[in-house]
Amino acid sequence: MFMEMLPAKATVRGAEIEYVRTGSGPVLLYLHGCDGIDASDPFIAPLAEKFDVVALSMPGFGASEMPRFVKTTADIAELVIEFTEVLGLKDYILVGSSFGGWVAAEMAAARIAAISRLILVDALGVRFTKDPAECEIFDIFIVPTADNPYPYFSDAKKAEAAFGRMEFAAMPEGAALRYCRNREALTTVGWAPLLYDPTLRWRLDRIAVPTLVLWGADDKIVSVDYGRQYAEAIPNAAFKTILDAGHYLPIEAPNAFAREVGAFALELVEA
Repeated sequence: MFMEMLPAKATVRGAEIEYVRTGSGPVLLYLHGCDGIDASDPFIAPLAEKFDVVALSMPGFGASEMPRFVKTTADIAELVIEFTEVLGLKDYILVGSSFGGWVAAEMAAARIAAISRLILVDALGVRFTKDPAECEIFDIFIVPTADNPYPYFSDAKKAEAAFGRMEFAAMPEGAALRYCRNREALTTVGWAPLLYDPTLRWRLDRIAVPTLVLWGADDKIVSVDYGRQYAEAIPNAAFKTILDAGHYLPIEAPNAFAREVGAFALELVEA
């Protein structure tokens, strides 16, 4: 993680957005989690065996620029929609993980016609409880940098393999900069309220495309019960868990993740 993507770039509202595009088949737009994305992430290759994968660093993340008017996740969703228009993406499968799931839910709730189906993976963005004292979403902002990867994984060794040593003194300058930009962007739109939009819960029933809600069975950031409630709030959404995976399911279990995405999306494409 936190390596240079070596991607293509697209200009959206005057901002350069980095992305990678690889594979062939139906177009799949992937929206990343809290720590951005890199071309070497292990789920990209298995997805590219079946799909034309477009994976961008959302505005403010990685090397993508963030226009000054961006203040909310909904603003980022609008820019991602414009990004798809710049690339001419149509009839695409929208997959969002973690923070990217929040953005994807915003897009789908807006009933964007180009979205053919939706897969939300351990998505953030919603508050279900009516108890103001209940913490549904783990406060990731209180975790020290050195411990950052661990809450996202079920297996500490996989966290270390994915992120390496999370110590700035040991990180290459480019990697440290990328990490800090990702955190700055996430904090800008997700600090208060903590990683959710108070209105999104009441807009999920506007999602009209076939939807799969996919969850890591060991998610420590948002529980499996939270995931079930997410699925129940979306008309006719399917819900499924993957064992031995935490919040960063696509990184921790890339092959299982790719199989589930393929089984859901390609079955619908062929139907």
